[in-house]
Amino acid sequence: CTLLSVVTCAPTQFRAHGALAMQSVIHSYEGGFANQDRHQPRIIYQPLRVVVGSEDKAVSSNSISNMQQETAINNTMQESALLGIQAAVFQDFCEILGLDGEMSGLGAQEKIKALTTSSGLSAFAQMRSSDSPFACYICKATVILSYSFKCKLKDIWSVVGSSNPEAVVWFDLLSAPQNNTALKPFGWWARDVFEGVKEIGELHMMLTHVEDPVPFSSSWCMFELYICAEMGCKFELVMTADVRNAFLKSVREQPEHFYSKISAVRFAKCQSENEEERKRIGEVVEERGGFVAGKVDEVLAAKLKEWFVCTLEKEIESSAEEIDKATYRYALGSVHKLDGMHEAAAPCFKEAWKLRQTSLGEDHIETLSALHLLASAYLDAAKCDEAEPLLEISLEKEKKVLGEDHERTLETMKNLAELYLTKGDDAKAEKAYMEVWEKQKEVLGDAHPETMKTMTNLAIAFENQGKLGRAERMYVRCWQKKKSVYGEDDPSTLSTMHNLAVVYDEQGDKQKAEGIWQDCLDKRKAVLGDRHPDTLTTMHHLARVFDEQGDHEEAEQLCQECWELRKEVLGENDADTLTSLHKLAKVHVNLGNLPRAEELYKDCWARRKETLGENDSATLTTLNNMAKVYYQQGVLEKAAELYRECWEKRVTLLGETDSDTLLTLSNLAVVYDDLKDFEKAEEMYRKCLEGRTVVLGEDDQVTLTTMSSLASVYSKMEALDRAEDMYSQCLEKQKEVLGESHPDTLVTMVHLGVTYCKQGWCGDAEGVLEECLRFMPDVFGEKHAHTAIAQSWLAEAKRQIERS
Repeated sequence: CTLLSVVTCAPTQFRAHGALAMQSVIHSYEGGFANQDRHQPRIIYQPLRVVVGSEDKAVSSNSISNMQQETAINNTMQESALLGIQAAVFQDFCEILGLDGEMSGLGAQEKIKALTTSSGLSAFAQMRSSDSPFACYICKATVILSYSFKCKLKDIWSVVGSSNPEAVVWFDLLSAPQNNTALKPFGWWARDVFEGVKEIGELHMMLTHVEDPVPFSSSWCMFELYICAEMGCKFELVMTADVRNAFLKSVREQPEHFYSKISAVRFAKCQSENEEERKRIGEVVEERGGFVAGKVDEVLAAKLKEWFVCTLEKEIESSAEEIDKATYRYALGSVHKLDGMHEAAAPCFKEAWKLRQTSLGEDHIETLSALHLLASAYLDAAKCDEAEPLLEISLEKEKKVLGEDHERTLETMKNLAELYLTKGDDAKAEKAYMEVWEKQKEVLGDAHPETMKTMTNLAIAFENQGKLGRAERMYVRCWQKKKSVYGEDDPSTLSTMHNLAVVYDEQGDKQKAEGIWQDCLDKRKAVLGDRHPDTLTTMHHLARVFDEQGDHEEAEQLCQECWELRKEVLGENDADTLTSLHKLAKVHVNLGNLPRAEELYKDCWARRKETLGENDSATLTTLNNMAKVYYQQGVLEKAAELYRECWEKRVTLLGETDSDTLLTLSNLAVVYDDLKDFEKAEEMYRKCLEGRTVVLGEDDQVTLTTMSSLASVYSKMEALDRAEDMYSQCLEKQKEVLGESHPDTLVTMVHLGVTYCKQGWCGDAEGVLEECLRFMPDVFGEKHAHTAIAQSWLAEAKRQIERS
């Protein structure tokens, strides 16, 4: 069908095609022009033409069947939906339709609607079937132009005119029917729009203002971008020359400014001039799961960020001056830093630092800025060895150029302290944080947020060194300060409150820790909500302290709730979720519900192997505890198998003398002992004793317990001389370290007395057993098993003495 109104024009020139004259658009009418209403002309529709086999034929009931005709029409309509016009003639075509450059998209839409009301087709579809010279420039589009209806046509023309003249532009006002679009069936929105974007394969989005990027709040624009990302299509933000210059200026001066606008995109808050369209768009996105866990916002931000990074890389490549390359390198590093991609940021800052040294000098403020961020990127990437010398250089130069009290100098001092804390050099961290704190109090004031952050980190440094009293006082001071500045219920105040409870817990004051955690949990629920990660952290700690105080039922209920919420909020395989699962299993052990504990440990172990790896320390902790549950249920062979696996992996991961490695080795020895595999038990206990003697020292209580256990195995192996020698050494040290009335000392005395008796040295046995029985009734009680055993063997020793 032809265009719906008589359009005549004076001959003009196609801008991209030299002197080619553009002829008038001619329409045919029945009865001649004089008989027609100039404003409501009748149209003669030409037959739709389709390809049947290799011939181009008109569709009619005489030539093809009704079904074939319907299929042909549908195919033609689908093809029409993808029509665009070559960029070189885009503006000419718009002007022929009577569209003015000062028009907005909304104004132009009304004009197009009036031109296409009768047919309901798109302007391109109508023109393609006419005798217009434009028809040959209308074909399947190669790029979609997305824009806000607030854009003026002259800006759109400018962008299209500066693009590839051979590009075929899909422009919704001309490519899509503009009548009753919102009444399209849901399937059209959910399927045809997606397939159309996928078929064309490239989306260009029009940006008219850097400070107010209107497309980022447009439902249609963000919907098209969402489709583009989902379909894996190419994407470009396009601008006029003036806007692009403003954009690049913004990027050079403050790259995070525009980037923050990308990160702030929220699809649910986007608007449309047509409310019905906005609802339909939302329904489609929701059906595809876009609103689950903020997926649509992540997809949109990722696509925009990908373009932003690519644009910076192109500017780096095309910049002729080193200083410009340095500026864009710096901007790219800043973008990666904002995204938490610190390893990608570091090379950018490093290159910017080198280029600025050459162009501006070592002590120039912009050079120091690049150095500062390079050191910071290494620190954030946990590359302490690379960060430390750069931080030291940076601090020295900043003190010299900026002054000791400058904000950036203080930040570098703080970063250096953080590095020491990360490396575990807590004494250095304490000293550095103390210096920063004193400076911040003087320069910023003791109520400044950065000052209070330093107080928190200083408390952590105290805590890591075991200086729990000083940590407690610093946390209390910080907590009081935050309450006065932010208020009692501020999230930052509650964070310090939580940390203070941790210190009380470490000091062994479980009741005080419980009270503060309970108060903190109530406040975090009220302020942050039941499902906030910080709320769940406090809930987990409160459940743990309930369990440690013997309130296992309360602990089980709270731990179960925490686990369920963490699964919903963080996911089933999140590290914190698995921590709650592991703790819940332990609570069931304490409740005596071993089958349930076994089930939970199995689940936790499988998930930790999947997410962390089978050799991760947390995975091995779960394996060790699961082995213990099998042992407690009497499944000794399985317990031995798991303990052995855990021990061997811990040797590889942590080393033979690590405390966790030795704990598992000791547990394995106990199982072999119970299995009466005394040779393996002796080997394990001996290795454990050697390791603990090195790590803990020969006088440590745990070392002495291992020595006693090894002596017991020698006794069971009938190696009485070795048992007697080991018990004697152990008893001597226990008396010295623990005292002669300590329970461990008394137990060893009983074992030594029994060994003497078995060796026939009944006089020695009598002396040892009588000595221990002086304390046992008071320590264990007269009817305790240890007391009874000592009394029984003492009687046996005396009988043998009488017989001899």
